[in-house]
Amino acid sequence: MNLYRSEIPSDSTLKLHFWKKSRRIPGNVPYVVDNLWEWKRPAIFPSRQHSIYASPSVAIAKKSGGDGKETVFRVVINGACSIVQIEAEDARFHPDCNKLRKQLNELLGPDWINSDLEIKRQIAALWAPCLEKGEVESLFSLLPLAAIRQEIENAVTLWNTARLIDLSGPPPFQKGEIWFEPKESWRLLPLDSNCL
Repeated sequence: MNLYRSEIPSDSTLKLHFWKKSRRIPGNVPYVVDNLWEWKRPAIFPSRQHSIYASPSVAIAKKSGGDGKETVFRVVINGACSIVQIEAEDARFHPDCNKLRKQLNELLGPDWINSDLEIKRQIAALWAPCLEKGEVESLFSLLPLAAIRQEIENAVTLWNTARLIDLSGPPPFQKGEIWFEPKESWRLLPLDSNCL
């Protein structure tokens, strides 16, 4: 199985990238949803907040590119790597993206919007970018989030169908988004006629 990625070509595109753990701000998924996904992420799966994204085909990688200035490359991973795939072609299309925001607002109700600034500030932190699992956990210990914790926890479904990938076999889903955390390094290679 090959992985593909769209990027705007630059001087560093084809260089060897050594993996370093650093958070990235989600571009396609609302911050609050990304935070809830990280909160409920099983330890066996790589974190979306630290991963590199890829696609299972050239066509999907091309489609995922933004404004058409990107070029599709093949991803080569050196050493051990944790790789996951979801059913949705892009995480932004996962049902959680709309459902979780709507359910969270319904469960909180109008009371928190009309509450004092300190309560608003505590709850609003859930919408900040790139919260870690422990940070989200600490927010759900505060009222009124504590009162809706179980319902929100049960509403997170991303990981129910996510699958770990072994690159020696076929992908679990033909069109699903992939992300990976290499333990060593990775690089992009230009496509050759065999990849198309």
